[in-house]
Amino acid sequence: MRLFVLRFNLGSVGVTICGGDGSGLINDNEKLMLDLKRLVSLLTSAVFLVGTIVILASHSATAAPVTFSWDPSKSLPPLGALGSSFTADTINTTNYLHSVNQASGSFIEEFILQVTGFELNGQVVVAPGLNSTYGLYFTINGTGQTVAGMTTFNNLNVSLMADPGKNNGTPSSTLTGVSFSNGTADDFALGSGTLVSASLALDSAGVRHAFFAERFMSASGQAAFFGNVAPLVDFFLTTPPANFIAVPQPDGTTVQMVNGGIGKVEFVPEPASLLLVGGGLAAAVLYGCGKAFVRDRRE
Repeated sequence: MRLFVLRFNLGSVGVTICGGDGSGLINDNEKLMLDLKRLVSLLTSAVFLVGTIVILASHSATAAPVTFSWDPSKSLPPLGALGSSFTADTINTTNYLHSVNQASGSFIEEFILQVTGFELNGQVVVAPGLNSTYGLYFTINGTGQTVAGMTTFNNLNVSLMADPGKNNGTPSSTLTGVSFSNGTADDFALGSGTLVSASLALDSAGVRHAFFAERFMSASGQAAFFGNVAPLVDFFLTTPPANFIAVPQPDGTTVQMVNGGIGKVEFVPEPASLLLVGGGLAAAVLYGCGKAFVRDRRE
């Protein structure tokens, strides 16, 4: 009898799959039945694996945010003087959106999320120099489509930008785009992120809610600003009806604008990333099962 054992560990989850094909001991019909049972067992294990990963990943929506310490004196070039470091777990922003929506449902959108302050355990944190000697803001650029009321994103790229001297002026969204009144000539990137997941919702009061999860990393030369930065960041964006406007254009597009939306940004623990690898790992298991089954049937 040939035995097989498949064992792997994923975080705190250990899974062992084992069995035998009964070769050399039974006739072809019995072997076929055992092979089918083995395949079903492996498929069930793969489904269990994906379910476990989804359960663990779902904790990111309710888990406490990761505390971080940023030091503006260690950016390149420095944004602040020695002693300007601070510790927080939440970033508060004011949001500005410009989105061009085609009649087909596709769209291109740009955000500016101006950082207005920080919190730690729900209490305001003083970040020395913020919005006086320097500014911080996120840019978000994405494309996607809305079909039958369902929105999907093709990409959603985030950058954390620094405004030395806090001289960009006032952000705003107009029919022509979203920008700062004085431009961004001397700004530089501190870090960037790429899409993990995104969802949009409209509640009964007409308030728009957006959730974006991004995989984040520091920009080249800027690691000292962040210290130990968590690899995932969540964006929670809220837009009351009074801050949203949609203007149809002569070419059939509709321009959507947000001025003064509310945002909260949090870095989250790594277990949320299990959802990223779950599908691939399960697919690998299924692929291996299928190849093994076909190979054994040919022997």
